Amino acid sequence: MPDWQGASNQEEAHYGWSVAGAGDVNGDGYADIVVGAPDWNVEFVDNFGKVWVHHGSNSGLPTSATWTDNGASGGDRFGYSVRPRVTSTAMVMRSHRRRTRLDEW
Repeated sequence: MPDWQGASNQEEAHYGWSVAGAGDVNGDGYADIVVGAPDWNVEFVDNFGKVWVHHGSNSGLPTSATWTDNGASGGDRFGYSVRPRVTSTAMVMRSHRRRTRLDEW
């Protein structure tokens, strides 16, 4: 059994397509992660995409995300790529049409 696992409630969302260590985003001294699902659907519109942030703690990573965000429109595929920025602790989440920095939330 893995130390941690997560899942979305959409079978074809491709949860985990992109995963990255986020550093310590919330400043509590524990590492956080970001998980992307580029094919997440909103209502009946395909491929908005979604990103989940899981804040670490002294007991590990929670299965419930602390923060989420969807793509702006169908076909956006938000969460296709997530990565830490080399120059700061901010995360950058990309889609085909949109880029968001985690430190903007």
